[in-house]
Amino acid sequence: IEQGGWSVFCTNWGGLDHLNPAGHHMLRGQGRQGFIGWPESARLEQLREDWFEAPDLESQQRIAGELRFRRGVSRFPVLDEPVRRTPPSLAAVVYAPPSLASIRVGRLSTAPDVPAHLLIDSLLGKHFAVLGSTGSGKSWTVAAILQALLRACPAAHIVLLDPHGEYAPAFGEQAEALDLANLELPYWLMNFEETAAILASARDGRGYAEQAILKEALLAARQAWAAGQGGAPLTVDTPLPYRLSDLLKFIDEAMGALNKPERATPYRQLLARIESVRNDRRYAFLFQSLYLRDNMDSVLGRLLRFPVGQRPVTVIDLSGVPCEIVDVVVSLFCRMLFEFGLWSERGRAVPLLLVCEEAHRYVPATGEGSFEPSRRAIDRIAKEGRKYGIALGLVTQRPAELDPKMELSDEARAWIKRSAALDKFADKDGIVNDVAIRFNDNTFVLVKNAAQYFTDGYTDQFGGPNKRKFTPKRLQELLSPIHTLP
Repeated sequence: IEQGGWSVFCTNWGGLDHLNPAGHHMLRGQGRQGFIGWPESARLEQLREDWFEAPDLESQQRIAGELRFRRGVSRFPVLDEPVRRTPPSLAAVVYAPPSLASIRVGRLSTAPDVPAHLLIDSLLGKHFAVLGSTGSGKSWTVAAILQALLRACPAAHIVLLDPHGEYAPAFGEQAEALDLANLELPYWLMNFEETAAILASARDGRGYAEQAILKEALLAARQAWAAGQGGAPLTVDTPLPYRLSDLLKFIDEAMGALNKPERATPYRQLLARIESVRNDRRYAFLFQSLYLRDNMDSVLGRLLRFPVGQRPVTVIDLSGVPCEIVDVVVSLFCRMLFEFGLWSERGRAVPLLLVCEEAHRYVPATGEGSFEPSRRAIDRIAKEGRKYGIALGLVTQRPAELDPKMELSDEARAWIKRSAALDKFADKDGIVNDVAIRFNDNTFVLVKNAAQYFTDGYTDQFGGPNKRKFTPKRLQELLSPIHTLP
């Protein structure tokens, strides 16, 4: 020590010492009054004092939960180590009701007397995902979480994309249920990509020609409406009303100006497609409004529940939407939600929650067969939505097909990655989120004047020769020859 070396000593505690905070040496933050190099934490010491002064067992359990339980794994098991069932008393400590705002979503299956809670800020501030195989109860779980949120926040603003039409009954009078019978979604709210996906969806040379024609005619139609309203700078994506009759007229005029009749084929096909969609009853929620008006405020108000009016949840039933345009509708909804938050006045933005069922259909791991605008809209909410008060919940039975780059919380992203790698197995490996740690190949950096503590549980995790445990005795033998080194 005097020559700048290291001091090594071994110590141990009995299991009874760690039964509660009264005798748990590791749950102390007394600094110099503890072991050499022991950390100092006034909060840890205060929680211990609060535990002693707690008036009842429930208060002690809550405080003990804050003292003892931390996210993550402090000791990773090795292969062939026995598995023991968590006793109810310990489960009550680990899952003690938090002091922060939380919702109760049920009870633990392994300890039916212990309630399960979710922290509201963590749940919505980091986004979340509900994952499980078909028939495992995902829809029930989502409904239970949202119902608990509504009990805690009755004036919430929740939008749920429901591809199977199964969620509305779960919320009763609290839900504004929208389907093809009562949904009004003006076509002019779509941007060019979304419009082209419906009216010029071919992916060959003909489709590109139709999209070029549609782009010019769409801009002209929007400009014609803007001219009648006083005029304003706009682009082809500006959400400004336009008449379908104007769109048809500009396409027809452009076709009449052609010098070669044989080049009119994409114009005729585009005109026929617009007329077909316009007369298709399945597209009535988009293209058959009785009269044209700029009603974006009423559309957003109904979608996002402004005012709430005792119905804080909007359940959008997509089961009746034609399959070829479901992605377009999802893209439109998600884009409107994000842009609403983006352009809201700072400090006055209204928190929103978007829950996307069958998320793997809209943000798949590969871009093959996906509609890029819907993928981009949801991805943007995942990456930037929290800045504007927009939370995202993804629900899927195929997490391996979900884009792993989605900006979810670390916990949700780890589960997605693990579900995609269930066949991965390694000797003496541990997993912390998405980081694999090999316990038989660790390197420690010893810093001068610092103290390093090894518990018996930690040393057990190191593999020795012939798969033997790396015992505390062997660790002491390893460190003793080098403790005098500077």
